[in-house]
Amino acid sequence: MKKLLLMSALIFVFSAGNAVAKAKNGFGINAGVTRNIMDSTYTTGSASNPVGSTDSYSSSGVSLGIDYQITFPKQLTLNPFLMISSESTSLATQSSAIMGHSILGLQGRLWQGDFFVGVHGALYTETLTISGGASTTSETGSGQGLVVGWEPTNSRWSIMLQGDYATIKYPTQDVIWRGARFSVGYRWK
Repeated sequence: MKKLLLMSALIFVFSAGNAVAKAKNGFGINAGVTRNIMDSTYTTGSASNPVGSTDSYSSSGVSLGIDYQITFPKQLTLNPFLMISSESTSLATQSSAIMGHSILGLQGRLWQGDFFVGVHGALYTETLTISGGASTTSETGSGQGLVVGWEPTNSRWSIMLQGDYATIKYPTQDVIWRGARFSVGYRWK
């Protein structure tokens, strides 16, 4: 996924030429699906999880987001954004767990007509709720991502594919989070 986004970004940048940016300022919302893979390494040990031992889990679910697009000359936009998700997880020890992820970030986009490619830096939060809210764990980390999308100037609708990579530090483990989101959006222009 990361390689596909990177290759798309490079092709886009090298073919950008002198196209005129037609993106417009405005609020946007989006909804879609997300899939995440997390790899954790224990930083403090116990009998069942010694220091340095690893664990992997995944999650998938629905995603909602909002942003505001600010246009600049030369085919550029800045998009502060917030995305949240509700997901089921593969954690074997937590069969009744619901996982949520949120991303608060700033995305820069380069436009070629109605298509864009972008990068972002963000704060990423992972929340795990067990047994209907009986126990909740939440931590935050930092990361970055890539995005490609299509937002026609003669329409308010868009589609977007976003890839993310972040490190989240829990008291007993460090989690590497890799995720992908596909969204359909609507922008008030």
